[in-house]
Amino acid sequence: MQWHRLFYRIGSWAFILLGGGHLLTLWFAPRTAEQDAILEVMRNFPVRLPGSDGNLYLYHVGFSSTMGVLLIAYGLQALAIGPLCAHNPAAERRLFALHTGVSVLALLLSLKFFFIVPIAFMSVASLFYGLCFFLKRRTA
Repeated sequence: MQWHRLFYRIGSWAFILLGGGHLLTLWFAPRTAEQDAILEVMRNFPVRLPGSDGNLYLYHVGFSSTMGVLLIAYGLQALAIGPLCAHNPAAERRLFALHTGVSVLALLLSLKFFFIVPIAFMSVASLFYGLCFFLKRRTA
């Protein structure tokens, strides 16, 4: 069995699941009265940018929604591109190195700014993409 292919899928699915969970939580998680009060303050805080008049709440939801979509897209793109590099060991190693670097950077940011769920998913992605890179370097 080619373990690196399984590990690659696990790393990619970590991005997809984190993005999906992010969107579901953003859009559907119940909120406390304290959270609603803070969100109301955000709605009343205007943000004026060229071509747009919004508020802090809209930008928060917009950035957060975009983040969830991009996490999903990154994982899906990884799943789509991986097989294309399977017959080119040099390209596959570069792909594994890229995904390892991106996931480690995302893990470091998660450690700095977030909580256990994104830390756990980015740890999984970093570990399994790193294993892919290590295994391919060993066999190349």
